[in-house]
Amino acid sequence: MIPSRTTGLVSLTGHPRSARTACFRTKFNLSVRGRQLSDDAPLPPDLREEYARENGPTIDEGIDALKRAISIKPDYDDAMAYLNLAYRRKADIVASESERDELIKMAEDLVDKVKEIKEKRAEAAAAIAHDGKA
Repeated sequence: MIPSRTTGLVSLTGHPRSARTACFRTKFNLSVRGRQLSDDAPLPPDLREEYARENGPTIDEGIDALKRAISIKPDYDDAMAYLNLAYRRKADIVASESERDELIKMAEDLVDKVKEIKEKRAEAAAAIAHDGKA
């Protein structure tokens, strides 16, 4: 279960490109002819600042809560999956390209770790099932 303090974050991260971030991108795409902002492109400075003002504290609180949850239960794959999304939201509000790249790398590393945990659990479950049939 995701810590209750991250409820606001969950609404921000319900999808890899959350509805709020998508709204900011759509707003930009509708206002600027001939230039479309892709889902993975950095937000323009004015939109990034607005998004950061509105969502930055919630993103930071969510990241802290999820890190705490993972420190308590290191194989907490659901928390890792949400942390991956939170890092991607954080990447939307940083101005530095290198910091953005670092956050996206951290998010991708978490996806790999979640896959690894799920594979180990599936292997363990299969071994138990196999032992029960022997």
